[in-house]
Amino acid sequence: MEPFFYHLQQRYCLSDLAIKELVILFKPVTVKKKEIFVQPGLNERYVFFVCTGLTRAFLTREEKNYTAFFSFENEMLDASPISTGKTTQSISCEAVEDSLLYRAPKLALENLFQTSLELSNWNRKLLEERIAYFNNYFLNYFYEEKSVQYKKFLEEYPQLIQRVSLKDLATYLNVTPQSLSRIRAEI
Repeated sequence: MEPFFYHLQQRYCLSDLAIKELVILFKPVTVKKKEIFVQPGLNERYVFFVCTGLTRAFLTREEKNYTAFFSFENEMLDASPISTGKTTQSISCEAVEDSLLYRAPKLALENLFQTSLELSNWNRKLLEERIAYFNNYFLNYFYEEKSVQYKKFLEEYPQLIQRVSLKDLATYLNVTPQSLSRIRAEI
């Protein structure tokens, strides 16, 4: 079994049968650094997981990018594999590093969730993880002073500082790159 699927099985206590069903659906896709592989306004038919590498999801408003979240190894890029009825994406996804992703059609996953209670529960766990992530962001980062945000970010994600450009980190913290440089100099 490939390490990616072994990790899923161990992390979510999935049975061999459930993993076999996921192996059938998920196919590997390689993306190069800076490659945008999900674009807003398009009908996004796939769910992505990061096997190796790092990606970021971002919104573009008034010609500025705002990073919503980063996805590390063995993390999903979406809130939930089941679609919310929306037919278009409002977020872009970009590879921060050369990355190996696993991609599965949303419709096939939705059908699988309707026939497998185990995988339906797995989908629920994925959704709970994403909700917890956003709750943490809004409760512990968003309303803090920017220097406090940065310090918390360093404590929670020390490996990310070596992997993410200051520009992308600034868009995540919602500051200008110049302000982030000043904050870093003060610390």
